Amino acid sequence: LAARDAVVQKQTKVQIRRVFARNFIVEVFVYSKAVNGWLVSQEHLTRSFRRYIGMTPTEYINGKRLSLAAQLLLQGDMPVIEICGACGFNSLSRFYRLFTERYGCAPKAFRSQFAHAQSGQGSPISLS
Repeated sequence: LAARDAVVQKQTKVQIRRVFARNFIVEVFVYSKAVNGWLVSQEHLTRSFRRYIGMTPTEYINGKRLSLAAQLLLQGDMPVIEICGACGFNSLSRFYRLFTERYGCAPKAFRSQFAHAQSGQGSPISLS
């Protein structure tokens, strides 16, 4: 039984690294569908992900989405509500809350504050 658990743990770790190593896959990853194809429970996958990556799958995916949103805010004048949807957020209020928690200001203020990054000076903050 312990040997089987070790094998499952190793397979889970390999699967997590394979699936989440590529950012594009993370953006289109549907968590519940991936779990169905593996021989582990959603809870086991979440615990393993946290152990090996340092955060939950949801936190990881939201982080990638917020990074993309910050890039879009700095690259043009796309409306915040469109950026919200383009980055996979279904709720504008949740997007604002998560963005503010991560970057310390609302998306519109972020765009205004870091507008000089558009002129090729580079971003003064880490977007990842």
